[in-house]
Amino acid sequence: MFRAIEVITSQTKVVAIPDPMYPDVMKPTKVPVWNPTFANLTLMALGSSAPEILLNCIETVATLGATPGELGASTIVGSASFNFLVISGVSIYAVNTTNDNRTD
Repeated sequence: MFRAIEVITSQTKVVAIPDPMYPDVMKPTKVPVWNPTFANLTLMALGSSAPEILLNCIETVATLGATPGELGASTIVGSASFNFLVISGVSIYAVNTTNDNRTD
């Protein structure tokens, strides 16, 4: 799982940035697509909660119209969603222009 997160977060794209020596000339520069902190925390939360969410969704759909299972919707609404949404929310809130050290 960690290797997959590394592959996703190491993606870069080429953007044109003005050359400091010649402001009229645009210089192609590789920049990261993801903010590393946001990407690692969000993808780790998704990766660790995805199996639980998927299994509970399957159980909930399989028991529609019958007595719900022990885990089902309460786990989806509870711990799995909480883990994913809170970690994503804190990551989005924490990364802002003052502490984002990427260049334009």
